[in-house]
Amino acid sequence: MAFAGLGWLTYLSNPLVSYLSPYNLACALLAEASVFLWLLVMGVNAPKWQESKALDELVERSPADVRFARDGPSQGLSGV
Repeated sequence: MAFAGLGWLTYLSNPLVSYLSPYNLACALLAEASVFLWLLVMGVNAPKWQESKALDELVERSPADVRFARDGPSQGLSGV
């Protein structure tokens, strides 16, 4: 994706585009096509993605909230 970004960034400068014309387009399209094919063939692991999202939400909480989520409502926040 970095190569794709660099390839498309060359279009911000007209002299650079005319100098690198076939190469920047080929590099950008090759990088974009490889990501497209990866997602088409391998797909996205939805359960793993949701687990990662849930872990990110736990990290954003305060330590007391994490303890409450881990111990459950029966334990409460008595250890705080």
